[in-house]
Amino acid sequence: MKRIAITALLALLAAGCTREWQYEYEIESTNLSAPGGYAIASVGYADETGDAFEVKVFEDDELVRRVDSDQTGSSAYDFRIGWRADSWFAAEWSIQHKPSLGFEEPSTGLFRHGEFSAFATGPQFRLIAPVDAETPVQPYLLGGFGWMWVDGSFDDPTGPGSIDFDRNDLYARAGAGLDIAIIEGWFAQVQGAYDFGLRDLHELEQWTLMAGIGVKW
Repeated sequence: MKRIAITALLALLAAGCTREWQYEYEIESTNLSAPGGYAIASVGYADETGDAFEVKVFEDDELVRRVDSDQTGSSAYDFRIGWRADSWFAAEWSIQHKPSLGFEEPSTGLFRHGEFSAFATGPQFRLIAPVDAETPVQPYLLGGFGWMWVDGSFDDPTGPGSIDFDRNDLYARAGAGLDIAIIEGWFAQVQGAYDFGLRDLHELEQWTLMAGIGVKW
């Protein structure tokens, strides 16, 4: 929460400076409240929350043991394309990649280290706070779902090499963010979100904090 608060504060300060610069040079800012399409590219950080992620180890198609892991964080990349229907609602499609989530050594000592990636895609929906059309900052709540692929490997001290794993299933997402108007047609964006896996990924819980740039048409 501290990281989210600091990032949001810096974004608001940047928005204030941008607003003053636009006023001085008579440059129009983006009307965030106007209906229309938009696209956003973001980069940020992702990490684990909640319980440890369980890796199932199979031999000859039989489950021989379950291994719990603590995760380390990863960079995160996100691309979204959406449509704002009116002043309070928008729908978008998200593609998100977390390429280098790491395994820390758990207390059980069953394995030393490893790495895996997560790729998720699906629809998202925004509920946008009703603010004046001239306001340069618009907060929103976010909800979504989709399909997530998780794959990676880890060292196994009981054997000569590493163990690979590959899992995929449904996930859901909840979050909040800010859109910040820049010059006409462009805006900045800050977002925090919580992803949780469903069914075969039910123990996978991750948070992300991202900042990006968007274009509106």
